[in-house]
Amino acid sequence: SVTCLSFSGCGRNLASSGKDRSMCILRRNDDDDQAGHFQLLACVKGVHRRVVWGLGWLPSPSEDDGASSGSDGGKPMLVTASRDATCKMWQLEEPESREGPDGQEVVNPLRCVFSFSPFDKTSVTAVSCAPLPHRYVAVGSEAGDVSVWRWTREAEGEWGAMEQWAAAAHCCHGASVRCLAWRPSPSSSQPLQLASCGDDCTVRLYQPSLPE
Repeated sequence: SVTCLSFSGCGRNLASSGKDRSMCILRRNDDDDQAGHFQLLACVKGVHRRVVWGLGWLPSPSEDDGASSGSDGGKPMLVTASRDATCKMWQLEEPESREGPDGQEVVNPLRCVFSFSPFDKTSVTAVSCAPLPHRYVAVGSEAGDVSVWRWTREAEGEWGAMEQWAAAAHCCHGASVRCLAWRPSPSSSQPLQLASCGDDCTVRLYQPSLPE
C-alpha cells in the first residue's frame, strides 16, 4: 500500500512511496497535447530496508524546480523517512538514456546523497521540510519523539545533517508520530512553529528554539 506522497513546490513533480519500499516520481507533461497529464519519471525499488512512512521535498528557491534548479542551487531534493530508523536525502537528476543489451535504457534519475539516523535505532514515522529560507527538516519517531535537523552542504559537495532541537520528554507523544507540518509564515523573521499528531490521539504545537 502507498503510505505517503508529496508534490514539489512548483507542483511539477509528485513523489510517492509505501510498504513495498519503492519510490515513484511522476512529472507533469507540459506538451500541448498532453498538458496537465502526469507521466512516470522514475520508479526505484528498495529505497529503504523497511517500510517508508514519510517523504517531503526540500524547498526550492526557484519557481521552476525541474532539473535546472533546486534546493542545492542545482537539482530538486527530497527526504524519506523509514521504519529502518533512517532518513535519506535524494537528488533528482534529469533523466537520461543509454544503450543497453535490449536497446535504449533510461538511467535511474534518483540518487541518494546522504543518510542519517535521527533516533538511533527507532523507526522514523514522519518527516516535514520547513519553508525557505530555513534549511530544517522535522522528524517524528515510533516512540513519540519529535526533533528538528538542519541539512547542510559543504563546498566540496558533501551533504550532512545536524540536530538543532528536540522536544522535551514531557512534550513528546505517548505513541507513534503520524504527521508533521510547519506553519506557513509571512515573514522569515517570525519564529517557526511546528504541529504534530500521533497515535496517542493528540495534536501538539511546538515553537522550537532554533538558531537564526
